[in-house]
Amino acid sequence: MFSRWTPDFSTEALVSYRRYTSRRLENSDLPSVSISGIEGISRNPNGTFSPANGSVAFGREPSGHANQLQVDTFIARLKGVYRLNAHTITAGVQMERFDNYNLFVTDALGTWTFLDGIEFYAPLRDGQFDRVAAAQGGRANSYRFSVPLVGDGSADWSMTTLSAFIQDEWSINPRLNVIGGLRIDFPIIHDSPPEAVGSPDGRSFQEVFGYDNTATLDGNYVIQPRVGFTYKLSEETISVLRGGVGLFYGRAPHVWVSTTYVENGRTIESYFAPRAGTPPFSTEAEPLPQPETVRNRVNLLDPDFHMPTEWKYNLAWDRKLPFLNLVLTLEGQWSRTQHNIHYEHLNMRQRIAPNFLGFLPDGRELYDTTLPRERENGYGDVFLLTNTDKGSTANYTIQLQRSMMNNWSARLGYTYSQARSVNDGLAFSAFDNWRFNVAPNPNDAQVARSRFETTHRVVGSVSYRLEWFKRQTTTFTLVYDGRSGRPFSYVFGGPFTGNAGDINRDRIVGINDLLYVPSGLDDPLVEWGPNNNQRDTRGVAFMEWVDSTKGLREYKGQIVPRNTGNSPFIHQFDININHEIKTWGRQSLELMCSIQNVGNLLNSSWGRERRPSGQNNSIGVMRATHIPIARGDKGNEFGYYRYDFDETSIREDNKYQVRDAGSRWSILVGLRYNF
Repeated sequence: MFSRWTPDFSTEALVSYRRYTSRRLENSDLPSVSISGIEGISRNPNGTFSPANGSVAFGREPSGHANQLQVDTFIARLKGVYRLNAHTITAGVQMERFDNYNLFVTDALGTWTFLDGIEFYAPLRDGQFDRVAAAQGGRANSYRFSVPLVGDGSADWSMTTLSAFIQDEWSINPRLNVIGGLRIDFPIIHDSPPEAVGSPDGRSFQEVFGYDNTATLDGNYVIQPRVGFTYKLSEETISVLRGGVGLFYGRAPHVWVSTTYVENGRTIESYFAPRAGTPPFSTEAEPLPQPETVRNRVNLLDPDFHMPTEWKYNLAWDRKLPFLNLVLTLEGQWSRTQHNIHYEHLNMRQRIAPNFLGFLPDGRELYDTTLPRERENGYGDVFLLTNTDKGSTANYTIQLQRSMMNNWSARLGYTYSQARSVNDGLAFSAFDNWRFNVAPNPNDAQVARSRFETTHRVVGSVSYRLEWFKRQTTTFTLVYDGRSGRPFSYVFGGPFTGNAGDINRDRIVGINDLLYVPSGLDDPLVEWGPNNNQRDTRGVAFMEWVDSTKGLREYKGQIVPRNTGNSPFIHQFDININHEIKTWGRQSLELMCSIQNVGNLLNSSWGRERRPSGQNNSIGVMRATHIPIARGDKGNEFGYYRYDFDETSIREDNKYQVRDAGSRWSILVGLRYNF
């Protein structure tokens, strides 16, 4: 509601309510089953099976076993604007309440992992499938199962953000305008997570890990100062300098917080069975492992956790050129992280044993593969959501723009960007956000290139307008968008990877272990096959590829940083047609047709967006084995790597796959009435 009380004072009152609901539609109630090595299994003369490189997965994806979200949002805001001489003062308050219902129970139907098809199908007996052996327990490599202990295992919590803001827009003189403001956001959490279960030896969770898992965002307020200016460099307003700086508060998905209300061992109980304790495989029921296999997952917030905030800066110059009605813009935009997300796994144990000193040859940590693998018995994954102040962006733009004149307009711009982050926050669950964070060590708060960086981008458009009988106009617009492909990471992995893609044994295979790039063929940390017998064949081929690949050749003798690779450049065109019919007065009827990615409509091989074929925006290019003891001229106190390079892993058709959503053409037809 808008009200004008005097010529200089007006107010605006707003009340709104919105409900957002998201429910996964699944066509299966089967458990999650993944089987590797089942394609092309063959029988050897000695009666054993040779490994295969195929894999298959069926059933529901683990995070979709029980997944539903509903958020009710209520907003009330009151704002006033007062004009006093050269000042325009805006001030207001706002209350925003969120009522969250989040059902997210991973492994609720059971999650089975078979390392190869032999385990799943069972050995042959006298040439026949052995059904008795297949029905026995202990065949799966692992089994996970979660069961709600309270209700349906959902998180049901509320949060209110109280905000106040004030801004002064000051016209110092006809050429200089300055805006200064201040905003505060104060979160109030109405519910606390249940206290996590204690350890089997009687200690509380806080005594075990040093954190109180009932901590929330409550009271962690943010004060955000901002200032900006616009300065006309000439009286004729043909040259303008503008800029600003300020702190901005972002809303993180509430599901990141919701997991703390359910992953605590009291709302949901989680079981993990290793190979020796897995029950007989079944798709009909949820077999429950023995009580001693309880591995409760716990998610918690750092007591000082803040929602993401960043400092933003910009400086721009607009200049009207003396020809073709063109405006030249030069602009720089920068940001610096004050608070962003970072996940730490608190229950990992380094492998300290004979011949294993807790580290790999290149210095990264090596984790325990023995049972129990966790540092603390009775707990599985324990994730702490905390903050990092690392991260930045920089964008530099040059643009020429012509407004509509003589029935045509045009725009052409180029932007160069750099973006660095610790965690891009790609997933809803704590586990996925942690495992998708590619770093030398999974708990490292390492700042590196963001996967959302678009290094180069060219955007151009041209429009032409036709007038029909003075009451109808048709505007045709052609738009070009050319941009760098998405960055990606080079990691250990490749065809039939197995444990060769989990070099640090953190149980995340083939997606987060950054590649160590040898310094050369005779790198003391790398052996090319057993007894170096592949040095002059596969070793030579790999190093030649490294030397020809930007993003690898710069990091010889090092662990390659995250996202040094670049997917292929993308070229796409759109066509927009807008027909306007004037009716009465200023009212009009608009008919619109937009053809997105029209090149793909004309030729199916045009306008494609190709991304890395590997999971987690990564490409596995090397199968590796850790040899923990130095031998001859190979290794240090932590051993060396044995590399097994498969050239098929770097073929273009294996490295990339076409992203359907970003490569398809589409046609949008619309109708709008303006009044």
